[in-house]
Amino acid sequence: SVISLAQVLDLHMASHDPTQLNRQGVDVGTQYRSIILYSSDQQRTEALEAVARAQEEKGSRKFLGLIPIQSEVVTQVQPLEQFWPAESYHQDYYAKNPYDRYSVVNIAPKLRSNTIRAKIKEIEAQTSAP
Repeated sequence: SVISLAQVLDLHMASHDPTQLNRQGVDVGTQYRSIILYSSDQQRTEALEAVARAQEEKGSRKFLGLIPIQSEVVTQVQPLEQFWPAESYHQDYYAKNPYDRYSVVNIAPKLRSNTIRAKIKEIEAQTSAP
């Protein structure tokens, strides 16, 4: 099946914490920022809509399940200026290194998370609907 850009963006937003500025878990630095790069006005519009959906979903949380806290989605939406392919050792990293410490500690838990599984099931239901 083919999935829409909106579905890809929603999965992207579910796969990390878009409220962390220049950080994802223990990884810190601008290279870990949450960003969506677009190459057309339509992609820009869809990216901004995805950020708004994420803000609605992730922006209001409860500490200890009781105390409301507000978190702002800090995902940047910027025009793609130049595409830089990742170094070869980063390409298909998890597929090539499933037992690497980084894969076991960071990637595998994300793939097993209820958030990701729910989002994938939602996308599957949307793409299989008549």
